[in-house]
Amino acid sequence: MNKLSKLNVSFWNALFVFGEVMSVVCAFFTALLTIGVILSWVTHRPELIQGMNWTIGGIPVQYLSDKLILSVSMCLMFLCIFRACQAAHNIMVNFRYKQIFVDENLVLLKKIVIDITCVSVVIIITVILATLTGLMTWSEMFSNLGSVCFDVLLFNSFIYLLYTIFKHGLSLQNDSDLLI
Repeated sequence: MNKLSKLNVSFWNALFVFGEVMSVVCAFFTALLTIGVILSWVTHRPELIQGMNWTIGGIPVQYLSDKLILSVSMCLMFLCIFRACQAAHNIMVNFRYKQIFVDENLVLLKKIVIDITCVSVVIIITVILATLTGLMTWSEMFSNLGSVCFDVLLFNSFIYLLYTIFKHGLSLQNDSDLLI
């Protein structure tokens, strides 16, 4: 592998590691937000707490209760994004060791497709629930769903193309290994 290829693999490897770290950090802060939202849900139950006026960062807690659905879905999305970045990182590690057409890369590409599809499903469910709870209008919902569906379809098509190329390369490599 020449120096430019090694540099390219190292760059993408560092980028995916950065994605993993940022996913964990974002999931941590989203979990903290979720705890705050759960605490705010308690304030909607007057029989549990009588006359307490809680605030988080100066915002009355009852206004945060609508965000519970969003914060839980964000935790799920960050988890899926973390798994996808981890799979991409493992693919780059395989590339570094010149293991390009191996079964593990096919499994990792499938994992990326599944994780990104899970992210899109969570986004779709969140947008629908946000519309039903009044956090967004119906026109905003249809606008968001259209862009999410298009983006995920485009990304998954690209990853499936890569999967097909790797699968074909693996079969060619197996055939050449049998000849020699």
